[in-house]
Amino acid sequence: MMQNGSCSIVDQRNLYEKYESEFEEGEREEVLDP
Repeated sequence: MMQNGSCSIVDQRNLYEKYESEFEEGEREEVLDP
């Protein structure tokens, strides 16, 4: 059970970082091409 919890936290963090990086890239595109 503890392993599953740890995996879930790691997965959530990876997904959050991926979403954040994609969001930042999208903002950069909007700024460069208004």
